[in-house]
Amino acid sequence: MKKYIIGLLFLAGSISGYSQVKDYLKVMPDSVLPILSHNNILDFIDFIDSGVKAEVTNKMQGKSVMTYLGKTLATFQLTNQTKADVKLFPKGADDVLIYVVTTSVTDSLADSSVNVYNSDWSVAPEEIQFIMPHPSRFNEIIMHEESETVNLYERCPKVRFDGDLSEESVEVVEEIQLIWDRNAGKFKIEQNNN
Repeated sequence: MKKYIIGLLFLAGSISGYSQVKDYLKVMPDSVLPILSHNNILDFIDFIDSGVKAEVTNKMQGKSVMTYLGKTLATFQLTNQTKADVKLFPKGADDVLIYVVTTSVTDSLADSSVNVYNSDWSVAPEEIQFIMPHPSRFNEIIMHEESETVNLYERCPKVRFDGDLSEESVEVVEEIQLIWDRNAGKFKIEQNNN
């Protein structure tokens, strides 16, 4: 397995100077996660705050679940095949960028897409948009609550010698860890190959 570390700065500890992710979710436009209504989002937050399972009927009349709500990260299981992460990253002393990662999984393979928003939910400028180092290869993105890092994974199914896909689970072939630069308001792009 190859591993790359991108960035030099790691900011540990608590993040202060801005609101929690639930404050941004309360004013999130429906277009960000179109399967959910504004009321679905408010219900999720109320359910989590009350300590009960956060499950709602979405716009497609299916079930969606908020699986986690922390200070900087909210995770959703939108459908059986699709999940979403909404993650705050600090930008300067008192502003944030909001990263929305949507991942669809079919036949044990994942495909993630990323949208980046300013704190008012307007689309972030192109120069700070999230661009994966190898967009044609990396297909799953994992956000973390406890740190300002993001992991990108290239996953592929194990293949038998006869060319058929095995029934075993996928294996991670390559991983990249991105480290956030709070002052620049983006991930540093410096790559070390192992």
